Amino acid sequence: MDYKPRTFPNIGLDIFLQTIDGHVKGQCRAGDGVQGWKGMVHGGFLAALLDEAMGHLAWEHGVDAVTGRMEVRYPHPAFIGEILTLDSWVVEKKHRGLVVEGTICNAAGDVCAHAKATMIAVQHPLQWAGEQESVP
Repeated sequence: MDYKPRTFPNIGLDIFLQTIDGHVKGQCRAGDGVQGWKGMVHGGFLAALLDEAMGHLAWEHGVDAVTGRMEVRYPHPAFIGEILTLDSWVVEKKHRGLVVEGTICNAAGDVCAHAKATMIAVQHPLQWAGEQESVP
């Protein structure tokens, strides 16, 4: 399934995601609205991009899922205005979901962010939220 480009003008972001050979891939150029340190893309924003791509990946593999756990590493800075490439893939299929990974790289191929996540299968995301409220 291909995803249409999505524009978020308030934060200066255009993103396009598509499925290619079982991966969800995309490109974006982050604007000033997602700046952390001067000239650098905020790490939390990079994590959100990875979470979005990995969530679409789960859906592409037929799993309605929510993110149960995600660990992100930032080996290289991402700079405002540069083209960033996203890639996400399935590492392992489990009984209750998927283990997935994803990267964001700059135009030079440097990995700016790498995430590994556990996507938990649910019948509907609101069902999962209700279960969480009942846990002491």
